[in-house]
Amino acid sequence: MRSASGTNVAFEHTVTTAAPPEAVWSLWTTPTTWGTWDAGLRQARTEGPFVVGARGVISPLRGPETQFEVIEIEDRRRCVYETLLPFARLRLERVLEQTSDGGTRFTHRVSFHGALCWLWAATMGRRFRALLPPTMERLAGAALAATSEAIS
Repeated sequence: MRSASGTNVAFEHTVTTAAPPEAVWSLWTTPTTWGTWDAGLRQARTEGPFVVGARGVISPLRGPETQFEVIEIEDRRRCVYETLLPFARLRLERVLEQTSDGGTRFTHRVSFHGALCWLWAATMGRRFRALLPPTMERLAGAALAATSEAIS
């Protein structure tokens, strides 16, 4: 299986889909859908709308639930959220752009920061890097399916 490009401390993966940007954006900003396409999650939720300052909970398939906070949003283009870890933080950045044919090119970046980022990267980075490409392919498929359902 191919891993995302980069190191275990900072990595990213990009996928292109025929689905329009709105379909990808909708899935990205609706945490209750994350467990349906993210290969490493059972579920996720927020305490209200997905806006800057929103807080939520992620339930991974392995390990304890973790809290996250939305820290940046550029509407229908980019969102960033962070999870606090002991003496570190995990930053997830999602960026999308419309392709010339109306589809979407989207990138998911993951990075560990802080005093113990090396420890968290060693503990979780390799697995997250391996899960990112199939997760993004599942997201692309879910966005395409949502688009097809909306047309029907």
